[in-house]
Amino acid sequence: KQITILKKSKIIYRKERMGFALDNLSHFHTHIGNYEEAAADAKKAQEYYIKNSFNYFISKEQEFHAHMYNNNGPQALKCSEELLEHSLTDTGEFRKSKYVYYQSCVLFASKNYRPALDLLKMSLEIEKDKTRWNVSLRILNIVLYIELNKIDEAGRALESLRKYMERTTKNDEIKPRDVLIVKVLREIEKDSFEFQSKNEGIAKMLNELSEKDTPVSWEHYSPELIPFHKWLEGKL
Repeated sequence: KQITILKKSKIIYRKERMGFALDNLSHFHTHIGNYEEAAADAKKAQEYYIKNSFNYFISKEQEFHAHMYNNNGPQALKCSEELLEHSLTDTGEFRKSKYVYYQSCVLFASKNYRPALDLLKMSLEIEKDKTRWNVSLRILNIVLYIELNKIDEAGRALESLRKYMERTTKNDEIKPRDVLIVKVLREIEKDSFEFQSKNEGIAKMLNELSEKDTPVSWEHYSPELIPFHKWLEGKL
């Protein structure tokens, strides 16, 4: 309705407003799981922004998320490369770290674990101040060590994360889901990161992480681009 009104009214019509409306539509499609439509809406929204403007790249980032959720690795990688090439990347370490992290997640999803780990380490070195992002990066770092069978490194990284979260426990950016994921990893560590499908404690926590609309549910647009519960389901 909003798009129709904008198209019909010469007074309120503005190209940028059309872009905003399409981005809102993209958000809606993402949250209901229509990822292909979400990506298409974000892509169309970019046609209404000035090329290489801030709004253009916010929309490009939204398109990236839609492709990731839709398991469209090639398109997600293309979006992440365009984000990294943009001059706005140089305006802040967090933005650059985030885009490098995006590429690491794309590589992880395609099971290119070694290059994914290299990029993730680069991202961790760039930005260390954003607590929730830092926790998500560290969790993926541990998961990558496990996939690469680097058990000692995984154990050390997990203990480091546990202490980090303990120090920042009063920070609102530490989510109940993050705490539960670390509990799962510590339980897996007891068996040297060998996955035991009969472990009732892990099965119970996995069920909690997989549920929707709870304090420990996975969320769209969170730093957790690789849903931990889906990764764990594939290992059990």
